[in-house]
Amino acid sequence: MDPWLTIDVRVNGLATEDQQLVQKLATRLRKERTTLAVLDLYYNAEQRVEDLGISTPPALKCLHTVTGWPGLIVDALDERLCIEGFRYTTSTEADSDLWEIWQANDMDGEAPLATLDALVFGRAFVLVGSDGPAGVPLITVESPENVAVEWDARTRTVKAGLHFYEMDDQKCAALYQRTKTVYMGATRDDWEILDVDEHEIGKAPVFMLANRQRTNDRYGRSEITPAIRSLTDAACRTLLGLEGAREFYAIPQRYFLGVSEEQFQTANGDVASKWDALMSTILALPRDEETTALPQAGQFTTMSPAVYTEIINTYAQILGAIAGLPPDFLGRTTDNPASADAIRSAESRLNKKAQRKMVTFSSTWEAVLRFALALTNGGQVPAEAHGIETIWANPATPTPVATSSAVVAQVQAGILPADSDVTLEALDYTPLERARIRVDAQRSAGEQFLAQIAHSLQAKEVRTDGSLAKELTPHAQPPAPATPPGGGSGGG
Repeated sequence: MDPWLTIDVRVNGLATEDQQLVQKLATRLRKERTTLAVLDLYYNAEQRVEDLGISTPPALKCLHTVTGWPGLIVDALDERLCIEGFRYTTSTEADSDLWEIWQANDMDGEAPLATLDALVFGRAFVLVGSDGPAGVPLITVESPENVAVEWDARTRTVKAGLHFYEMDDQKCAALYQRTKTVYMGATRDDWEILDVDEHEIGKAPVFMLANRQRTNDRYGRSEITPAIRSLTDAACRTLLGLEGAREFYAIPQRYFLGVSEEQFQTANGDVASKWDALMSTILALPRDEETTALPQAGQFTTMSPAVYTEIINTYAQILGAIAGLPPDFLGRTTDNPASADAIRSAESRLNKKAQRKMVTFSSTWEAVLRFALALTNGGQVPAEAHGIETIWANPATPTPVATSSAVVAQVQAGILPADSDVTLEALDYTPLERARIRVDAQRSAGEQFLAQIAHSLQAKEVRTDGSLAKELTPHAQPPAPATPPGGGSGGG
């Protein structure tokens, strides 16, 4: 924890009510940081597992074993949450203006950071300002390790937020409220006000991306639950026991009868190492010179380390049931390749969880864009902006053959029009790809129409040329009737 966060944040010249709010939020942030640090260690597989002190040899106490299961659980969900665009509910196509704001802030790369923090820590924060790039509002994502907010459950918005950051080697903070933003800077002894922005928008420019909210806990909870942390620690301790068992299993304990101490010494009289003794000396022990008896050697029965792997597999099965992970995600595979239906069945619960996250996170991103539009519209939200819809990529594993067959069957049955945007979306085409397909289809239709016109004109020209040729060619005289034999028609 940063030392400057452990002291009271006393700001010179700040109103008493605002000072109390700053102290309240700073205290909350200091308390939350301890829990957030633990969750971060588990996600990064850097947590120290508590030693029970029962079976771990002293030589293995410095060994650190990891499983990486918390990170696997979080990443399995995070990889399925990809935003492809935004549209108004009155339109079936992605809106270019909303996407322009998104792209100008590089949210393709920033939004996944907020999603990942929300899954790991239980929440992430998004800030919106007016001084963005390319003349659009500025959207930034912030870690919950640096932001604390006061949530209004009735309006489902942030009442106030406190953000700690560093700028130009100075510790700074910003107090966001519904009518103003107070910027503060740390001095040697206390804090001072740097600037006050009286925006009068009526909403704090702080938005919370909360994961697994409860009615009594609106600040969200991590996907790395206490049950998952407990199973992870148990698996790590089992792996540590497996490391110790591996040593005894690879080189089992042995005993020797009728052997003198000198036979375990090197040529210069030093005591041989355990490795040299096992790998060389005991392979050729001489007879006892007095009794001429051969030395007797034996080996203690060792336990197979397979018992540890079975325990780890049991933990993995329990973990998969809790997290909703398919068996192959935890290394349990079969020899037969999975079909499309088998893949969908195994991932059904994970995909359903991802869809629920989409519904939860969509409301935050849509509120962010509404606020951004308000900043460019004199503080007023455009009427159509109340119906913004987030377009997410399909969270399921792509199965192109099965999906195409199902869509083609619906088109042939007349359920879906072949040129509908819904049909293309069902085939997992992105909004950009669907727009390109429509342009190509229009271009192709135009080229066909022009070709038909050209063909018609050419045919008409041929018909016209034929008619003119007939009109310009002189009419041929009919041939004279043939003279009958014998000349004329006279009688004989």
